[in-house]
Amino acid sequence: MDIDSHDPAQNAKLPAALIKAITAMAHQLGMKVLAEGVESTTQLQQLQQAGCDFYQGYYFSKPLTEEQLLQWLERKAQE
Repeated sequence: MDIDSHDPAQNAKLPAALIKAITAMAHQLGMKVLAEGVESTTQLQQLQQAGCDFYQGYYFSKPLTEEQLLQWLERKAQE
């Protein structure tokens, strides 16, 4: 679902409002929030503004094997 969608065809759902509410509720319960499926800078910025704690998705990397992940982490540590 597109985070910033305001399409009335989606039954007036406002994804950004839902994300903010879910994030606030999780934080009130002492939980951290992981946003999955982040694919763009815009999505990342909106999720950061909503208070999400962690992110994953193609914006950061395609799925990797364990070996590829370790290599990716090494490269990121050197940046």
